[in-house]
Amino acid sequence: MIQIRRAENYDFDEIWPIMHEAFLKADTYVFSPDTSKEEGFRIWMETPLATYKQ
Repeated sequence: MIQIRRAENYDFDEIWPIMHEAFLKADTYVFSPDTSKEEGFRIWMETPLATYKQ
């Protein structure tokens, strides 16, 4: 069974590689391919109301 829950800050280490790969392809998101992990954290974990993780 798949469990979806609100992502915690410590989950970002698992989220970042997926995000970074999508940013590098530059065909899905409008973020620069050279977005740093720190900037990615701000974009994905601090700016939105909530992020969810499987």
